[in-house]
Amino acid sequence: IFSGIKPYVCTRCNSTFTRQHSLNYHLLTHDNIHRFKCESCGRMFRHPSHFKEHNRKHTGETPFLCTDCPLKFRTKNTYKRHMKTKHGK
Repeated sequence: IFSGIKPYVCTRCNSTFTRQHSLNYHLLTHDNIHRFKCESCGRMFRHPSHFKEHNRKHTGETPFLCTDCPLKFRTKNTYKRHMKTKHGK
């Protein structure tokens, strides 16, 4: 797919997307569909990666390890922010 081209268009709101799966995920928001339910707290999620990330709050899993210090993180975004602000990478 070429940069800047968004061939997939939502017929409900005209939002555009570069990938079909992004449009499919977007369509769930129009109908407020949540496919994944947390058994621990009942919270609902549309996307499997958000559900998986949420479950780490309950399990305590911290799969993202800093290679420069002993800190561990539950989310990739938190890890990336740490590396950028603390280690300048």
